[in-house]
Amino acid sequence: MPSKSKAQRKFFGLVHAIQSGKVHPSKVSMKVRKAAKKISSKDVKDFAKTPEGNLPYKVKKEIISVLKELQEPMYLNEDEAKDAVAKTFNTKGNFDQYIQKFVGSEFLPKELDTLHNHKEQKPTKIQKNEIRYETTSDFGTSTINVVKKLKDGSGFAYTSFTKYLKNEDPSVEKSPEESQDTIVVTKSQVFTDEVDGAAILANFLKKLDL
Repeated sequence: MPSKSKAQRKFFGLVHAIQSGKVHPSKVSMKVRKAAKKISSKDVKDFAKTPEGNLPYKVKKEIISVLKELQEPMYLNEDEAKDAVAKTFNTKGNFDQYIQKFVGSEFLPKELDTLHNHKEQKPTKIQKNEIRYETTSDFGTSTINVVKKLKDGSGFAYTSFTKYLKNEDPSVEKSPEESQDTIVVTKSQVFTDEVDGAAILANFLKKLDL
């Protein structure tokens, strides 16, 4: 099942670029990052280049399964994904110093229940006003996600701060610009009560692939 359209070739080209370290994960969509985590580099290249008849059935089945999941997420439909996130932007700076500027509000019981019942990734650490996720992919890219609940007008909004790290040669000197972290900031829709907050948090984590 080789790529049959420009869109498919571009998609799998980005997946391969993430896996090989040629493109920073913050530069691509969540679907590309998820595919890069779930499909092996060899299978990505095979899917893009090998005639369908020559691909092993196991490879075709695996890739189709992942693509179906990306197209039709099990727990989150497209409308819910749009509702969960208000905006996303990138900034540069020291990650730890940047997130310390934002003092989060305490998570309430129903919000904490959402974290414990979440069927995907479990937090590395839960504090009263901060949720931290630390993961490493098979391709050497480590990701830190910190989620805080911040005041927003008369309500609250969840804000995720994401940093991607790749194993690099410490002997290679970096410029001041290169030594700064790329921080991806994602903000949820505003909510005013604990029940709505718990529902938005569940969808927000799905949208973040957590």
